Amino acid sequence: MTIVNEGTIVPDAAKTLTARTIRLVKDGRWLVFRKSGGDGWRTDLYTSKPGLYVVPATGPGTPRFVTASGQDPEFSADSTRILFRDQRANFTLASVDLAGNHEIVHAESPNAQEIAVSPDGKWIAFEERWRTYVAALPRSGHPLEIGPGIDRKSTRLNSSHGYISYAVFCLKKK
Repeated sequence: MTIVNEGTIVPDAAKTLTARTIRLVKDGRWLVFRKSGGDGWRTDLYTSKPGLYVVPATGPGTPRFVTASGQDPEFSADSTRILFRDQRANFTLASVDLAGNHEIVHAESPNAQEIAVSPDGKWIAFEERWRTYVAALPRSGHPLEIGPGIDRKSTRLNSSHGYISYAVFCLKKK
């Protein structure tokens, strides 16, 4: 497997696909990525079955389909699940196991534009209406409803950060 031109993965000489948001698992064994569909800017040539895929990072290997839904995939802190964001009735943070089974909805918000998980998996940061918040991410088995009017346990940071990064979680710990 070869990554070419910041996002084109070539699993073998005969196939090419367009990948978005490629993430490597901490132990370096797997990559997860979003295979894009065709749109007004990209050709439909390599866009059959868009969705989230995993592939061995050390190659060789064929990308394995995980789920059709979701954006911005990443591995959980323990590397056993794939976290992703999805626009459903609410903006949702969900996960599936590496085989694409056993979906869990971790958090949802009617107005969030972004949700990020801390590297240790204990916190989430979310942006809603140009403001950034941080909240604990409990493992309750029920979706955490987040938002300034819903979740009274979230901490608002001073301003929008443009995008949520690890620095937001460092601010919370102080």
